[in-house]
Amino acid sequence: MSIVNDMLNDLEKRRGEQAKSAVNIDWMVGEKKATKNRYFKPLLWLASGLVFLAIATGVWRNINAVNTEAVEHLSNAGNIIKAADSPMTVQLAETSESNEGRALAESEVAKSIVAKPIVAKPTVAKPTVSESSAIVKASVLASEVVTLTNRPAQVTADSVAAVDEKISQPNSLRPTEKSRSVATMTSQNKVAKIVRAPTPRSFEQRDRSAFKKAEVLIRDKQLAAAEQVLVNETTSNPQAVRSGTALSSLLMAQRRFEEAQELLVYLLRENPDSIELIKTQARLFLVTIKPRKAMDLLMKFSPPMSAHSDYYELLGLSARQEQQYELSVQAYKGLLRYNASRGDWWVGMAIALDMQGEIKAARSAYRSALRSKKIAPTLRDYAQQRLSAL
Repeated sequence: MSIVNDMLNDLEKRRGEQAKSAVNIDWMVGEKKATKNRYFKPLLWLASGLVFLAIATGVWRNINAVNTEAVEHLSNAGNIIKAADSPMTVQLAETSESNEGRALAESEVAKSIVAKPIVAKPTVAKPTVSESSAIVKASVLASEVVTLTNRPAQVTADSVAAVDEKISQPNSLRPTEKSRSVATMTSQNKVAKIVRAPTPRSFEQRDRSAFKKAEVLIRDKQLAAAEQVLVNETTSNPQAVRSGTALSSLLMAQRRFEEAQELLVYLLRENPDSIELIKTQARLFLVTIKPRKAMDLLMKFSPPMSAHSDYYELLGLSARQEQQYELSVQAYKGLLRYNASRGDWWVGMAIALDMQGEIKAARSAYRSALRSKKIAPTLRDYAQQRLSAL
């Protein structure tokens, strides 16, 4: 029995070694797996679930961020509308360019809907059409609340409906940069042009213009036309000093002394301090042989020598004709101090000295007149004759 048992044991031992050798050979040739892992499939499902959860979390966060921005825009619009209920209220623009302004505001709002940029992720959820419409609607309502007034503003269903209608318009109907510039130019062209009435000319400007016109006509020897221009101006303009002086001289040249006197009386009543009118009146007195009136008139004023040297020349002449020789000499001395090269003034003073009996002084004055180059031939001949006679 023991031998049989030993044989059985030896057989079982050999079978076990053969089985181990067979397993090792199968493993080496790839025909049979040595072991089997039962945890592989559960781990694979778990990893797939984690990846799907991560993707779903990212999508949810993006949608939540867009919804938060939409709520913020809506809340801002609501705050602006609530502020309209206070005593400081709003007023919608009612100008002819309101539609264009609203379209511009809508375009600008569309550009600034996203206040904060969203960081790109593997999967980014875009806002839905309804969410975008809500954001644009709130922004357009906020842009239309522009001007505060003293009457409470009414934000009604009609205004919301108008905004809905604007939002529903296709992008092709919204203004581009070119259309906005054209609309701006059109609105500017519609502004009424201010037509400025011509500024009325002053009395002095009218007088100067009429005088120049009459001067040209006199130069062309159109005396009747020149006289008519001057008469019209002096009749309608009481301050027409230049025109009045020219018309008086024209009348005196035609020996119409009475008409000239009437005109001068009228103009001097309106312009009593006009040196030009006073000189013209003095000339008329001298022409009509009234030297006393001329001297008295000229003695009332003392205009500057540089601007009115002929004023003092008239004073010296009227004083000499009135036999006021000393006054005449003083007037000519003043003129010669201003300009000693005038030969006619030397002759005038020499005549006054000669009439006074101041022979020596008269001779010296005549010699000075002959040495002067600014003397008329007739005066030169007279000075030569008197110097020879003295």
